[in-house]
Amino acid sequence: SMYLWEIIETVRVRLELAEVDSPLLSAELLLGHILKKDRLYILVHIKEEFPKNLEADLELLVNRRILGEPVAYLIQNKEFFGRDFFVNKHVLIPRPETEEIIEHVKAFYSSLDAFIFVDFGTGSGNISVSLAKEFPNALGIAVDISLDALFVAKENAQRHNVLEQILFIQADFRKPCVQNEIARLCVSNPPYISEKELLKVSREVSAFEPHGALYSADNGCSHVKELLPYCTALLQQEGVCFIEIAYEQKEELLDYAQGFQELKEQAVLEDLSAHDRFLFFKKK
Repeated sequence: SMYLWEIIETVRVRLELAEVDSPLLSAELLLGHILKKDRLYILVHIKEEFPKNLEADLELLVNRRILGEPVAYLIQNKEFFGRDFFVNKHVLIPRPETEEIIEHVKAFYSSLDAFIFVDFGTGSGNISVSLAKEFPNALGIAVDISLDALFVAKENAQRHNVLEQILFIQADFRKPCVQNEIARLCVSNPPYISEKELLKVSREVSAFEPHGALYSADNGCSHVKELLPYCTALLQQEGVCFIEIAYEQKEELLDYAQGFQELKEQAVLEDLSAHDRFLFFKKK
């Protein structure tokens, strides 16, 4: 039988030849998943032997990874804002840049503030659950068109003990689905990738992640534009909204937001990589 370090090295080389993203990290995460241990454990016990009876299980996952299936789906887990989230093929894999929505909200409200927020296109529930954890007195409404996604989001709310803080609604957020003037905060990571950009994203994204969570018509702006009137209506006075967008949509979406008389502030905020990333607005 082989040592853990040998297994990692063998898998890494195979994944590198297959040209998948982050071969070494993938190898460590897959091995950890099979052994039911975290990465740190693997690195500390690198000289232990790998149990022979688990070889077939690992082989199965490695072969799926070679075909480009994202490692988060294979291990059904992705970290977001310091917490582990259950993910499967029905939801977008949470991205590190989306964590900054949570940071922006934390700069706005103090941790004990009580308010209602609405999260449109909740997916795995990563934004709603994180907000519920950071703001224990807040209540959230999480909306998604996909029932499969809502099952994942509910699972994550349960996992992090915030099920009683979040109301889950199956609805198409491009139509009004939440009562007017109910919330102080609105957040969304909606579909915003244009047809043109979808051809450029890596195969791991385009072939495996749900298209409904990625693609939007009108140069990727369609969902955001349809969302704006409803966000504006459901916010209370002085309420704020953060929506993740693509950097090349800044001008078009700012222009569009400026057409809303009820808003008093509109801006596009950069992410840590200095890309225009979040459409921000505040109600009068």
